[in-house]
Amino acid sequence: MRKEDLKVLCSSIEKLSKLCALSITSVEEDGIIDLQHLSSSPLLLQRLYLQGRLETLPHCIPSLHSIVMLRLKWSRLKDDPLVFLQYLPNLVHLELSQVFEGDSIFGAGGQQVDIMQDGGAC
Repeated sequence: MRKEDLKVLCSSIEKLSKLCALSITSVEEDGIIDLQHLSSSPLLLQRLYLQGRLETLPHCIPSLHSIVMLRLKWSRLKDDPLVFLQYLPNLVHLELSQVFEGDSIFGAGGQQVDIMQDGGAC
């Protein structure tokens, strides 16, 4: 997925009312996936795979109450993603690879968990 295609993609996603799985991969590892153009989230989405750099976690993710599986790779977020992900009521499978560039990340219950880093990202 190229950056210039993302606005059109977001518009198309909004029209898919019964979408249950979505996978978006950037052309390059440092390619940005900007889903901030989504004005409404697909309510029935159960599986979401995003592989590419995210400047911020897409604002629609906290409203994905049907999401069961979430995979984020190469996101390199500056803010702790678990702050938002912990409130997804049906999330049972979470895969994170090179998602967070900070020193620590908060686990369930608000307890701080130190992470081991390889190359500056978890």
